[in-house]
Amino acid sequence: MARPVIGIAASVDFMAPARSGGGMLPSGPGAGGHGPCGTGEPPPRLVAVLPMTYVEAVAAAGGLPVILPVARPGEAVDPWLESIDALVVPGNYPYLPAGLRALPGLREQAPYRYDSDVVWLRGALGRAMPVLAICRGMQTLNELLGGTLTRRVHPPGSHLQVEPGAGRGHGLWVEPGSRLAACLGGRTRVHVNSFHVAAVRQPGRGLRVSGRAQDGVVEAVEGEGEAFILGVQFHPELLWRDEPALAGIFTGLVEAAWVYRQGRAGRTVTPAAVTAAAAGEGAGAGADAGAGGSAPPGAAPAGAAVKVEPGPAAVHGCDPLMR
Repeated sequence: MARPVIGIAASVDFMAPARSGGGMLPSGPGAGGHGPCGTGEPPPRLVAVLPMTYVEAVAAAGGLPVILPVARPGEAVDPWLESIDALVVPGNYPYLPAGLRALPGLREQAPYRYDSDVVWLRGALGRAMPVLAICRGMQTLNELLGGTLTRRVHPPGSHLQVEPGAGRGHGLWVEPGSRLAACLGGRTRVHVNSFHVAAVRQPGRGLRVSGRAQDGVVEAVEGEGEAFILGVQFHPELLWRDEPALAGIFTGLVEAAWVYRQGRAGRTVTPAAVTAAAAGEGAGAGADAGAGGSAPPGAAPAGAAVKVEPGPAAVHGCDPLMR
C-alpha cells in the first residue's frame, strides 16, 4: 500500500553573508547576529529549516514525510496541497529577549514563519485535510481560528524545562473520549516535555480543549468535527521513542491521512480497511490514489471544510525575532 504523504511545513531562519569569502553565516538567536534593518549590513538570506525529529516521527508512523517550502501570502500552493494527505505544522523552542516580560505576538516574533504557517494551515483546513500542529504551530492554528493566547505563563518559567528534549516537564491530563485520548490508546494521563512561554487562553472557532497541565494551562486542542485537527503544546516528536503512547499521535495522523486519501479518490472507507492500513496490510489498497497522494482532477476533498477568515497581510523586510 502506498504510504500517505505527510507535508511538514518548514521553519524559517536566516543566513547572514560572511564578512570574508563568499559563504553564509547562520543568523538569529544563538547562531550569531546580523545588523538590524537600516544599518547598511548586507540583508540576510531566508532559508528553510526543519529538525529531522519531525521527519523521523512521521516515517516511523508509516507516513511518507515531505518538507514543504516557506510560503508567502498569495503564493499558489495548490499543487503542493494536492500532493499531500496531511499537514504537520511544527514548533520551535521559545526565545524571550532579555528585558521582555512576555513574548510579542506570534507574527511579531517571526513574520516570515507566521505567514508561511498561515498559508499552509488555511489551505489544509479549507480542504478538511488532517492537521497536526505542534507547540508554536498549535498557537498559530488557534489564533488563525480566532482564539487568543496568553503571552507568558505564570509563574514565569513554569513551562520551560531545563532538561533535554526527551525529559519530562509535567503531567498531561487528557479529556476522556477525546481524539487525543484515542491517539494515546485511551490513556488520560501521560508525562510530557514543556518548552513554551505562551499558551492558549481561549480556543478558536471549532476547537475544544482536550488536554491540560496540572496547573490548568492548555496543552492540547482539537477540532470539534470529524476532520482530524489536533494541536499539542508539547513536543511528541522528541518523546515517541521512549513513550509508545505518544507515538500514537503520529500514527493517528497517518491513519487519518490514509482515510483522507481514500475519500479524495472516491472510495468507501470502512473501519476494517483503516485497521488493515494501520497494520500495513492490503498492498495496493491505495496504490492508484495518485503519485505522491495527489487527487484525481475534480475530486472533492473528504469531509466538511473549515471556514478560515483572512489573516493579516505580510509587510516585513527583516525578522528581528526568530524564535
